[in-house]
Amino acid sequence: MYADRIEQTVRAEVEPVLAALGYSLVELSVGRRKGVTHVVVVLHRPGGVGVDQCAEVTRAVRPRLELVEGLADVTLEVSSPGIERTLKDPSEYAIFRGRGARVLPAGDGEWVGGVIEAFRDGTLVLRTPEGTREFPPGAVRRARLDYRLDPGSPKDRGTPGDRPPNERTDSSGERSNAV
Repeated sequence: MYADRIEQTVRAEVEPVLAALGYSLVELSVGRRKGVTHVVVVLHRPGGVGVDQCAEVTRAVRPRLELVEGLADVTLEVSSPGIERTLKDPSEYAIFRGRGARVLPAGDGEWVGGVIEAFRDGTLVLRTPEGTREFPPGAVRRARLDYRLDPGSPKDRGTPGDRPPNERTDSSGERSNAV
């Protein structure tokens, strides 16, 4: 199919550039609408991805895309995966090793939170407060990153929406009531 072939071609052009810059490709999508090809690149690297890194990747990838035969009028969108990304493919467990995540096991109604310790032979290894838990292939119904579970993140800070409207957090992470 044409769409699959063009996506494979774009992937073959983009992945080596990202690897050379120290990034992992998390997600790639290529679509056409009204004669314009839209390429979306979601990338990751330890330490995070900000606007400057997205701009760096855009400058490096755009010239490569312009050389791909069959792509005309290309738009390129580069972004980070976000702090609470839904993990869409098991290969993402290896990319996000060391990050906090919540996992909804298949057949179990309770989310399990912890840190992604490893992904080997299709098995996700999650370090939880209760100990290490393994999820073999097919045992995860849903998974998502959770920045509150990242090692070194303040556990009791919560998100801004979790705090009362008059409560603020100063630069040290301490809570205070606004007057």
